[in-house]
This record gives sequence, C-alpha cells and structure tokens, in this order.
Amino acid sequence: MIKKYYQFINEGFNTYPFSKIRQFLKRKGLKEGIDFYQQDEGFFYLGIKPNHIGKYNEILTGIENVYGWYLAEIMYDTYDIIKRKDSNFKIPNCDLDLKKYINSNDIDDENDEIYTLMFESKTGTIIDYDKLPDILYHVSDTKYLDKILKVGLIPKSKSKKAYHPDRIYLATDKKECTWLYNDPDFGVENPVLFKIDRNKLEEKGIYLYKDPYLPSGVFAIKNIPKDCLISYNIANI
Repeated sequence: MIKKYYQFINEGFNTYPFSKIRQFLKRKGLKEGIDFYQQDEGFFYLGIKPNHIGKYNEILTGIENVYGWYLAEIMYDTYDIIKRKDSNFKIPNCDLDLKKYINSNDIDDENDEIYTLMFESKTGTIIDYDKLPDILYHVSDTKYLDKILKVGLIPKSKSKKAYHPDRIYLATDKKECTWLYNDPDFGVENPVLFKIDRNKLEEKGIYLYKDPYLPSGVFAIKNIPKDCLISYNIANI
C-alpha cells in the first residue's frame, strides 16, 4: 500500500497518462485520428489547423503545465523538423501563427495542417523492478569520471538525442550501450561504462521509467548515489 501511495505521488507530480490528454483534447473539440493521434507509447502528435484557431495556446499550456507532457519537436509542412535541443527552437504561438497564415493564404480546407507538434511524456511508465536484470549499465564520458565516483550520477540535460527534462539513462543490455556511445548525437568522446546495482536502486526508492527511444533503455529522474555503482570500465565497452 505504501509503495503504491508513493508511486501515485511520484506520477502525479510528473505526468498524466495519454488517456487524460485524450479527454482534454476532446473537450476542446479536437478529434482523435484527425486532429491528434498517438503513434507510440510516450509520444503523441497534434496537428495545427485553421479550424481550431483560438484554442491552441490554451491547449499547449494545459499539455505542458497541467498534464506534464512537453513539446519535443515541431514538424513543418515543408518536411523540416525542429527539435527542442536545436538553438532555433522556440515554443510557438500557434493561434498567432494561424492568424498570419489565414491572412496570407486562401484556405480551401480548414483541416489542412500548417505544421505538427510532437509531445513526449516527462516520465512515462514506471518499470517493475522484478522485470529488470540485477545489473544495469550507464555510459558517460571519462571527463566526468572523478565527479561521478565522488557524488554518483546526477541528471543532466546534455548528451542526449532529444531535449526533455533532466534524466539519467540506463540500459538493461550491454550491447545497446555500444550502439549508444557510437551515435554522434550522443556527444560522448571518451566513453566509460558503469555497472549499476539494480537492487540498491530499488532499496533507495529510485523509480525507473521506460525509455521510448531505446528498446532496452530505462531512465531515472532522481540522483543515483555512488554506492549504487558496482564498477566501471574505460577501455572495452
């Protein structure tokens, strides 16, 4: 009962399930499969259309500030994709954008999307520890090694493929780490692989969440103390 109670608090302060987003958007008059849709768990897409002008700024505020999802990408009809980590990314004023679009274009179909927003959950699905192996893995850069050995792992916004609230990424499969540190978008020059004690994470009440980008990946949003680190390897990951 206590574990479920704390899990409820932890989820409530971070994110609500997509089912709540669905109800919210439908109350605003949007239709699932036409104005918005969920392709994969942890993501959903919202089309920006002239027929819903005047609703979007309130919708964006609700999605991010009330329901705990954040805007990760903007996809334009020119096939350009702006990710939140890009320097030219800014949260759009959709209603103003639509007003300008309507004033400068002949609108044949008010259902035409001028661009699409992709949202990602801040936390997502909590992983049952019983489904995880005893050892988890984390890749970092050797320039952070001394600090990690002193204070443990601390969530950071840098060195990840997409922008989102601070996280610590872990992998259940060591082979996935090889793929990860070889990815140029990850930003690790001199990789070091840490082994993490899953049982100690559970003892300390550190929740792990499913990573939507990596099949074997999970992530934490709390600090991982140094005593949870079993060992590290700089040479052969």
